[in-house]
This record gives sequence, C-alpha cells and structure tokens, in this order.
Amino acid sequence: MPVFEERAEEWKTSPEPKAVDIMHAQVDPVRRVALELLDYGAMRKFELARYIHQILGRKYSRSLIQYHLKHLERAGLIGTTPDPESGGKAGLVYRSADVRVQLRPKPVPARAPKITDELLWSLERKYKEK
Repeated sequence: MPVFEERAEEWKTSPEPKAVDIMHAQVDPVRRVALELLDYGAMRKFELARYIHQILGRKYSRSLIQYHLKHLERAGLIGTTPDPESGGKAGLVYRSADVRVQLRPKPVPARAPKITDELLWSLERKYKEK
C-alpha cells in the first residue's frame, strides 16, 4: 500500500508549457511504473531499475533508466537526496509531486472569423520557437 502523507499545501496551477512537460513525462510506461513505485517510498536507482525490469518484463540499460528519471526530474515529479545508509555515495529517488489534471468547461464559441495570413504566421512563429 502506498505511503501517503496528508499535505496542507494547496495544489498549484502550472503554466501551459510546464503542464505539457509534466504530461509528456508521464507518457512512457517506464516512467509511469517508476512514479507508481515511488508512491511506496524513496529508493535507490538500482532498486527502482530492478523493479521496473521485473514489472515490465524486459531489461533496460542503466543509461535508459537514467534518461527516463531525468525526464521525470525535469518535470518536477521526482527528486533525489543523499542516502544516509550508503554514506552519501548513492542517492535516493523520491516522488516530489503529485499531479492532478483539471478541465475547465468553456461555452460553445461563435463561429471563428476568417483566419488571416497574419494570424497563421504569428501562430507558426509561436509554435516553431518551442
């Protein structure tokens, strides 16, 4: 059973680019399994990798596990801390945030006016910059 502590902090709303990063980090099955395992508590990377191998039924290289953990860390979903049992040589990976997706309904909009070339160019620039 996962170990959850009641937290008094409120949920934070992320700006859209950050929210997309968070959702993208959860797309891969390796990352989803890692997050679910970390709900049970902090563990060393090699322990996490061993459990992932066992659950998904295939062996993943150390560098591939590290790649997936970096994605989760950049999204703010996991963190690392020194492991007191290893004398600071190894680190523990822990779940640093829970995620909740919310949708806000919008009323049915009026038909869009004709899309101009200027609008298309501005949207094209906006999305090519990302």
